[in-house]
Amino acid sequence: MALKWNCLEPLTAIGIGIGACALAPLDMGLAAGAVIGGSGLLARIKENSRKKGLDDDKLIGRMQKRLIADLDHWDQRVERAAAERADEAMKRLLPQVMLTREQLAATATKSGESAERYPVLAAREVVEQLARHEKMFAAPTAGEPDRPERAFALQAVEAALRAAKEDAEYATLMTLDIAIELGRALAETLASVNELSAKVEAGFAAVQSELARIKERGDGRGAEMARLSEQALRGAVARFVTFSPHASASEVVAAVEQFAVDHEQLRASLRKLDVQDNRVRGLRQAADEALAQGDLDRARQLLGEAAELREDAAVAACREAAASLASLAEADLLALQWETAAANWNRAAEVLVSFDATASAALNCDAADQLSVFGQRYGSGALDASVAAYRAALEVRTRDELPVDWATTQNNLGNALKTQGERLGGQAGIELLADAVSAYRAALEVHARAELPVQWATTRNNLGNALQTQGARLGGQPGIELLGEAVSAYRAALEVRTRDELPVDWATTTNNLGIALSTQGERLGGQPGIELLGEAVSAFRAALEVYTRAELPVQWATTQNNLGIALSTQGERLGGQPGIELLGEAVSAYRAALEVRTRAELPVQWATTQNNLGAALLAQGEWMGGPEGIELLGEAVSAYRAALEVRTRDELPVQWAMTQENLGLAEEATGDLGEGAERLNHWNEAESAFLKALEVYDPEHMPYDHGTATKSLARVCAKIADATSSSK
Repeated sequence: MALKWNCLEPLTAIGIGIGACALAPLDMGLAAGAVIGGSGLLARIKENSRKKGLDDDKLIGRMQKRLIADLDHWDQRVERAAAERADEAMKRLLPQVMLTREQLAATATKSGESAERYPVLAAREVVEQLARHEKMFAAPTAGEPDRPERAFALQAVEAALRAAKEDAEYATLMTLDIAIELGRALAETLASVNELSAKVEAGFAAVQSELARIKERGDGRGAEMARLSEQALRGAVARFVTFSPHASASEVVAAVEQFAVDHEQLRASLRKLDVQDNRVRGLRQAADEALAQGDLDRARQLLGEAAELREDAAVAACREAAASLASLAEADLLALQWETAAANWNRAAEVLVSFDATASAALNCDAADQLSVFGQRYGSGALDASVAAYRAALEVRTRDELPVDWATTQNNLGNALKTQGERLGGQAGIELLADAVSAYRAALEVHARAELPVQWATTRNNLGNALQTQGARLGGQPGIELLGEAVSAYRAALEVRTRDELPVDWATTTNNLGIALSTQGERLGGQPGIELLGEAVSAFRAALEVYTRAELPVQWATTQNNLGIALSTQGERLGGQPGIELLGEAVSAYRAALEVRTRAELPVQWATTQNNLGAALLAQGEWMGGPEGIELLGEAVSAYRAALEVRTRDELPVQWAMTQENLGLAEEATGDLGEGAERLNHWNEAESAFLKALEVYDPEHMPYDHGTATKSLARVCAKIADATSSSK
C-alpha cells in the first residue's frame, strides 16, 4: 500500500514561503516565520492574487506532484516506518520553523559557494530547527550515519524548496503578489512590534529604578538581579511582557527578580558540567548564549540535553565497569579464588543496581549459579556467597513484578541451600534443608503444572532431593515419612519428565527416585526392605540406558555410584554366595564411577565414591573372613582414608563424620579377624574413629547416625576392655 504523505501541505507552504522570502524586495530584517505562519501564506495568496494567468491551485498541484515523485522511493525502503514517523512530526512542526531572511541569505552565500547550495543548506537549517522540537531529527555524532527520520526530512524539505525555486511560472508571476502580502503582513507585524517595544522599554525602566533602590539600601536583596547584564535583563523583560502584555510595573519587577534567581541557579548548574566531552562543551556554550539573551527555557533545554549526555556516558561507563568486574570474577573462579570472585561479582551488581536493577539481578543470578556449581564441586564456602547472591536478586525479582523469574530464582536458591544442608551437620544443616524445602514450595506456587509443566517437574524433582536428604538425616518414623514424600515428588515429576519427551531429565529423576527407594530399603527390614532395594536397582539400571559414559560421563558415573550403594545394601542383607556376588557387582560399579570421578576433576564426588567403595569392601571382607577377608578390609581402610583427604571436618563435617564411622567399622572388623597385639591396635583405631564421628553426630538433630555410632563405640570399647583384661 502506497504511503500517504501528510506533510505535503506544510512542505508546499514552506517551499513557497521561503522562496517568497528570498524573492521579495523587502529588507526589514524580520522573521519570515512571524509573517507567514506556515500554510497561512497559501490562503492569503489565493485570496489576493492579482496576476493575470496565474492559477494558484495549479502551482500547488505541480509542487505536490513533484514532491510525491521525489519521495516515492521511501515507499519501498526498509526505513518506511521511520519515514512515516517523520512525516507525522513534520505535519505538526513545519509551520513553526520558517527561516529568517538573515538565515536564508547565509545559506545562499555561505563560504562563497554557488547558489546551488541554497536548497541544500536551507533544508539543513530547517531540519536543525525541527531537531529542537523532536530528537529524531537531531544530527548524528561524529562517524555515525543520519537517522532515517532525519534523512527523510532533509530530502523532503530540499525537494520542496527546489520545486518552488525551479517552477518558472512561480518565479516570474508570483513575486509581486508575494511581496504585497509580505509587505502587508510586515506592516501589521511592525505595528505590533513597536507597541511591544514600548512596553518592554517601560518595563526595563521600572527594573532599572528598582535596581537603583536596591543599591541605595545595600541590604543584599536582589543581588542576583544586580549581577545580570543589561542584555539579559532586557531579554527577561521582553519575554515576560510578550506573554503578559497588560502586566503592571511591579509585576514586571517581581517577574525579573524571580528570573534572576532562576538565571543564577542555571548558571551554577552549567558551571558544574564536565566540559571534557566536546558535545557537552558545545551545549554548555549554547546554554551560556541563551542565558545572555535571557532565554531561560532554551538554557534549561540545553542543560537537560547535556545532562542526558552525561548520564548516558556515566551509564556506559558503569556498564563497562560492571562487565570488567564480572570478567575478573570469572577469571578468579577459574583460578579457584572463589572469595575474590564473589567480591567482584558483588561489586559489579552494586554498580548496576542504581540505574538498571533488572541487569543487576540477572548478574547476581549468574554469579550465584557459577558459585553454586563451584561450591558443589569443591565443597567450599562459595555456597554461602551463592545463597547471598540469590537473595539479593530476589529483592528485585519480586513475585508481583516478575513472577516467573522470581520462581526460577527461588528454585535455584533451594538448590544452593540443599547443597549447604547436605554438607553441614547439627541444627545448621537441618535449618538449611528446611529453607531449601520452603524455597522449592514457594517456586511451585508459580511453577504450576498446567502453565509451566517443565519448570513444575524440575522443581518437583528438586523438592524430592531436599526431602530425601532430610529423610536420610532423620531416624525412625519421621525419616521414613520424609523419604516417602520424596518418592511421591519424584513420581509426580516423572509424569512430565517422560523418557520419550525429556530423556535426560527422565534419567535424572529416575536416578533420584532410585536414591530415595534405596534409602527407604536400608531403613526397612525384612521383605519390604529387600523389595524397595530391588526397585532402586531397577531405577538405576533404567537411568543408565540414557546416562551413557560416552555421552554423559558425569551422570553415568553418579548413577554407577548410586547403583553400587543399592547393590551393596542388597548384598549385606542377603549374605552367603548371592550376597557376595552382589557386593562384587557393587565394587565393580564404584570402580567404574572412579574412572570419571577423579580427585583432580571432581574431588567431592571422588571422595563420596571412595567412601562407598570402602563400605562394599568392608562387607565383602566380613563375609569372606580369613586372609582374603583381611586383605579386603585393608582395601576398605585405604578407601576410607583416601576419602578423608577431601572430606575434612572444616569443609564437609557431616561427610567427614560418616566416613570416620565407616573407618571405625572397618578397623573393628579387621581387629575381629586379627590376632594378638595387632587386633587391639585395630580396635583402638576404631574407638578413635567412632569418637570423632560423635563430635558431629548431634543426638537431637542426627539421632539415627548418633545412635548407630554410639552402639558401635560401646561395642568396640567392650572388646578392648576384654582384650586388655585377658592379657593381664
